[in-house]
Amino acid sequence: TVESLTAGVPMLCWPFSGDQQMDCRYSCNEWGIGMEISNDVKRDEVERLVR
Repeated sequence: TVESLTAGVPMLCWPFSGDQQMDCRYSCNEWGIGMEISNDVKRDEVERLVR
């Protein structure tokens, strides 16, 4: 995650375990540079977020 941030890579966050929850919260809510995907994600939602 940190490597992606420093390289300027856009992220869609789908936290699973470990530190991913915290990374997702900071990327999406605190820093405003990521978008979170819900657990019941559908293809249309991913397409919308990518565009």
